[in-house]
Amino acid sequence: MQTSYKKTKILHLITSLEVGGVQHGLLLGLPHIDKKRYEHAICSITNKMPMANEFKKKNINIFTLNINSKTDFLYSFRLRNIIKTYKPDIIHTYLIHANILGRIIGKTSNIKVIICSERTIGQANWYERFLTKITNPLVNIVEVNSKKGKYSINKNLKVPNEKIKVIYSGIDMKKYQISKSKNEIKKSLNINYSKKIILCVGRLRKVKGINFGIETFYEIQKTMKNTIFLIAGEGEEKKQLEEQAKMLSLGKQIKFLGARKDLPEIFSISDVIIMPSITEGFPRIAIESMAAGKPIVANNVGGTSEAIKHQYNGVLVPSKKPKIMAKWVIKILEDKKLANKLGENGKKLVSEKFTLEKYIKKVEMMYSKYINKERLS
Repeated sequence: MQTSYKKTKILHLITSLEVGGVQHGLLLGLPHIDKKRYEHAICSITNKMPMANEFKKKNINIFTLNINSKTDFLYSFRLRNIIKTYKPDIIHTYLIHANILGRIIGKTSNIKVIICSERTIGQANWYERFLTKITNPLVNIVEVNSKKGKYSINKNLKVPNEKIKVIYSGIDMKKYQISKSKNEIKKSLNINYSKKIILCVGRLRKVKGINFGIETFYEIQKTMKNTIFLIAGEGEEKKQLEEQAKMLSLGKQIKFLGARKDLPEIFSISDVIIMPSITEGFPRIAIESMAAGKPIVANNVGGTSEAIKHQYNGVLVPSKKPKIMAKWVIKILEDKKLANKLGENGKKLVSEKFTLEKYIKKVEMMYSKYINKERLS
């Protein structure tokens, strides 16, 4: 007789539900994990939750610790109450602050399985590194999305190798099959049909290097006037970046699009994607660009080289070198054969290595392994 188990309840603890790569990955992945076996809820540490309604539409419960100031010291009690109410079997945390908080409160709340997802490389300060090191024994597994991430957290955060699991991001390629015409999309954005479009997508934060992206575009404009630069994302650096664009007399050639829900359409009209990040874990934007069949010019930082193979599906350049990045963007814009080759190879690589199905299968195996251990113990 087959044994019947109740659903495994997983509480996903994250710093915020602002628009970002981790949040988009959760929104894509959680609804596809076996609903007969798993139930999910998300808890945001802060009250910054513009994506909350999108998760609710997928029937995922939302909690928040509602932290809105550095003097709020009652958040740990609120998390304990949420754990007590929801009664999760697993706590799965994302990003450094949630990782540390989830380890301590999860363990003291008697949660048997704690999984942490580490997405940043080299961004933790000394205090965060110290807290991570001393709480490593409290976690069952640390999931990363690149081999570079595995090396980094082992070296810098002292997470034992046996506790680290690499699971590459996955993507739903069907979302990048766009029915709207390019001219229709361009018209909606008030972009001239003849313009060559360079796109950069990411949170407007220093680590994303958008300022270097603007410098790159400045270099491109010196020889290719028929270009426009689209920046999709929100963040604390927006005002400074707008000022930079004005100072370089690029105010009319750069469009700040804000956070977008129609990124596949924005990708479809773009000619080249640039990724000027100063540091990266594994760049989700890279596989989104590849799914859209677009050539990429990216800084060779973090786990980027695990997604982009130089001159196969994109181009890797040194970090903080806008003139070199601009040179390659111009080359791709002028060489249609090269652009098509890079784009087609990118699509092929995504279909072979970064599908949603592959990602879901590995995540389910990870959850199943640790739940089965607990049931047998």
